[in-house]
Amino acid sequence: MHCYFVHMRNIPIKDRHKLVLSLLSSHYKCRVDYKNFKRDSYNKPYIDSCTGKVESFSYAHTKQYLVMLAGKDGAVGVDVEDITKPRKGLHLLKDVFSKEEHSFINRLDSVRFKEEILKIWVQKEAIGKALGVGIMYDMASVTVSELSHGCFKKVLVHDKAVYTGFLRLKECCVGLAWHGNEGK
Repeated sequence: MHCYFVHMRNIPIKDRHKLVLSLLSSHYKCRVDYKNFKRDSYNKPYIDSCTGKVESFSYAHTKQYLVMLAGKDGAVGVDVEDITKPRKGLHLLKDVFSKEEHSFINRLDSVRFKEEILKIWVQKEAIGKALGVGIMYDMASVTVSELSHGCFKKVLVHDKAVYTGFLRLKECCVGLAWHGNEGK
């Protein structure tokens, strides 16, 4: 599994999809173009017939960064959120928190509140992407909170072992997840 971080300050929005195709071509050592870049019924992207098998990857971006996770033997997911971006309604994300995460969040001061909520959210969204279901799973049944930067944790989601983790990239929270043989 490989993770790519690209600072996109000078890349126009219209060229960002081309950048993803270029990174995938380089990673899988074959030409990836619009013909073999596909999406499933949950809108999860995948590459078909580039290397003779379906390849798993996931990408997300903010205004400043593109993050892409590319795997070989399992499904992967990634999400990124800008911590500095003004946000309204963060309290609504609490609906996807487990009891343990609610307890953790309620102990936080206002300075850490926003970042910790985003850390939980990006991990849960990455898990959904790795499972191929997006946010259409019972997020409140999974506890990911209180992970430190660079630490990973095994969680069970619908009887599947999924590994999730968090990275801090300058002003961004990055959630990573994978299941299957990735990371072994």
